[in-house]
Amino acid sequence: MRHLISTQTAALLTGKAMRTVQHWVADGGVENVAVERRRPGIERDRSLVSLEDLSTRIPIALTPERIEAIMQANAGELDAMLQVGLEFFAGQEHKIAAEWFHLAAKKGQVDAMEWLSVCCLNGLGLAQDPAEGLQWLSKAASLGHPVARVKLQAMGFVL
Repeated sequence: MRHLISTQTAALLTGKAMRTVQHWVADGGVENVAVERRRPGIERDRSLVSLEDLSTRIPIALTPERIEAIMQANAGELDAMLQVGLEFFAGQEHKIAAEWFHLAAKKGQVDAMEWLSVCCLNGLGLAQDPAEGLQWLSKAASLGHPVARVKLQAMGFVL
């Protein structure tokens, strides 16, 4: 079965820019499928790429469970975005993990906020930034994340 994903998802999975994915498509190394998408008042085509063609460019193995999570994340499911990030984090691919956490955190996924704070505070996959790490940790805590609350209390913050 062929799995089609957006070029944005492809870029996130490979840790490359969307332009790089587009070059792979133009060079014929990655299959491209144009899909017509219509919304009221908007008509445009969307380009999808084959996940299987990207498999050698993704730094973790694509198990059936990971493919399922990727497909759900590609469809916009926040918990799946977190799960994909956790898979990359477990594989020591912190830069890619942090990008997935950031994407999910911006959309309100509180566990992703806490994980993104770990990346920011420890410089895992991105530049160490204690201020940003504390912002994400505080946001997660304010939304009721128990681990984030305990961490902030341990740091001496009053909640």
